[in-house]
Amino acid sequence: MVADYVSPDYGWLQNPDGSGSGAQHNGYFTCDEVLEQVMKAMDLLDVHYLNEDHTFQYDNAMTHRKHADDSLSACHMPKYLPNPNGNGKRWSENWGVKVFQHGTDGQPVFKQMSGAWFSDSQPQDLYFPEKCKNFKCAAGSTDCCCCHILFNQPDFANVKSLLEELCEQHGCAVIFLLKFHLELNFIEMCWGYAKHVYCQSTIFMDGYCHGLSGSEAVWAVKKYWGHQCLPPELEHEINSECANTTVPQ
Repeated sequence: MVADYVSPDYGWLQNPDGSGSGAQHNGYFTCDEVLEQVMKAMDLLDVHYLNEDHTFQYDNAMTHRKHADDSLSACHMPKYLPNPNGNGKRWSENWGVKVFQHGTDGQPVFKQMSGAWFSDSQPQDLYFPEKCKNFKCAAGSTDCCCCHILFNQPDFANVKSLLEELCEQHGCAVIFLLKFHLELNFIEMCWGYAKHVYCQSTIFMDGYCHGLSGSEAVWAVKKYWGHQCLPPELEHEINSECANTTVPQ
């Protein structure tokens, strides 16, 4: 996988001698590799751009937004209280009160407590579903399940990613770009241009492998601009084109 840093003012981030990365770098970046890469980038910035304020921009990918394993998470909160006996079993009486009623097995039935009231007389439920199916809550809801309630609390919603924590330790800021309006995304613009050059380079090299001259390759690339390689019948088409018009030599 190819990953790089680019600045509107300074261009692509690289060593002053122009050396690039080596071969054998395959696969997708993990969060650990992203952190390792940004550490190397910040080391370069500290040496060559010491008097600048630096802000890293990343797209809104899960690899970039990963939190620490021990960070607050609404989806991973324990549902039951720990057992005081230490045998690992949950309390079946959790959030229940005993009533003088027995089930078909003769055991006491645990009934939910009635709701409470706020100081302004608004009702307050004491029980909520653990989590909506696949955590896909209804649009606009804020208290449909326990996970959603916790998810919107400030201490849960404002947990910083590993990338943000690392960059802040080195005096750099991080911005995560929005997932929509990609036409305004600077990263997507750079990637689109790099892909354009890459596809052109591939088809040019394929043209040279077919024995085309520079001008013939330009003509073929223009004709097959949406392809990454030229068709096998290219030589026949060039001969037919030469019979009708003059292809520049």
